[in-house]
Amino acid sequence: MLRRSMIVVFLALLGAFSACQSADKTPFVRFPKHKPSTIKPLRTETLENGVVVEDLKLGEGLSLKNNDDVTMHFSGWFKDDLTKFDSSIDRGVYLQYLHGVHKINEGWDAGVLGMRVGGKRRLIIPCDLGYGQEGRGPVPGGKDLIYEIDLLQIKRK
Repeated sequence: MLRRSMIVVFLALLGAFSACQSADKTPFVRFPKHKPSTIKPLRTETLENGVVVEDLKLGEGLSLKNNDDVTMHFSGWFKDDLTKFDSSIDRGVYLQYLHGVHKINEGWDAGVLGMRVGGKRRLIIPCDLGYGQEGRGPVPGGKDLIYEIDLLQIKRK
């Protein structure tokens, strides 16, 4: 009976903790002091839309294109103060999605095209190609973003 009561209390606390996390829109960031890499890019390109693409490590696998099922790790920071706002690494889960179907944001979607499996890329995304003046989730409006992305796997049908 005591064991059952302890389990019920644990589940109630877990539910309350989850509700608090989702209410304030703050993702779990385990390593807040971790900043973007200072590695000098191997290649830098500014896309027509203003996104800066920096290849930190060139991959040798498949090249990412629309409709690819991708698996990645990423971390994201606000450009102005380098505060980390999200990270799949901190959460301990990969980002998996169908590129071009599930939209991350306009800057991300354009910036990862052509990236090869095994590569690491930094994207510098202007506010209007990120989450705009409205913001989304933990990102307030008006923020330019920096992402570092590791492309781990591409599955094609």
